[in-house]
Amino acid sequence: FARYVPYLKQRGCTTIMHCPTALHRLFLNHLHGVDEVFDKDNEEVPAHDFHVLSLSLPFLLQIEKAAIPYIHVSEKTDLSEFNGCFKVGIAWEGNPEHTNNTQRSCPLNYFRELHDIPNVKLFMLQKDIHQQELLRGAEDLEIYGTEINDFLDTAKLISAMDAIATVDTSVLHLAGAMNKTAHCLLSKPEDPRWTVAQWYNSVKFCRQTTEGVWDDAFSALTTYIMFAMHKGGF
Repeated sequence: FARYVPYLKQRGCTTIMHCPTALHRLFLNHLHGVDEVFDKDNEEVPAHDFHVLSLSLPFLLQIEKAAIPYIHVSEKTDLSEFNGCFKVGIAWEGNPEHTNNTQRSCPLNYFRELHDIPNVKLFMLQKDIHQQELLRGAEDLEIYGTEINDFLDTAKLISAMDAIATVDTSVLHLAGAMNKTAHCLLSKPEDPRWTVAQWYNSVKFCRQTTEGVWDDAFSALTTYIMFAMHKGGF
């Protein structure tokens, strides 16, 4: 819902984003309309006239559809050593504090289908590994990565990718906000937000057809990636 912040600027507002520190560099320099950022865990907020929850902005502004992309990151992580390869950024788990994290996360070994495609290189987009059990059976997979400190680092890495393949977590939303081609591996039952609207133009869905079984979702993902490689001349 940060997509609605630029419309506040159009109406003459000075906007302070009260958000996690991991978003500060990204929002302050790459989201139009943000004048200041403030740590979400700090309750002593700066002086302000109105306090608005971001999910209320479309109602208050009376705007349903907003322009995409709304996160603009021109910088890319330098991956010149991988020139000529089809680079896929992946994330197989999300924040463990999320109530549905166990269901939405998937074993890393499912990405073997992509890993084994000639000329495909996989890059880790998630900042941390929380569930060691999800790595079982995938110890031999070659997954590349760079240091990620915050969401701006993630965005720079996303910019350097040819495609994104991720479970339903923040990486997906960031890729969508940047209008980057992304494939969402969606568990069943899915987050009901995805049944409300097509939030991002660049996101395609690879859904579980049977709860807890990822085979069909990864089969669809592999088809998408193979098509993209053929279209791109890889």
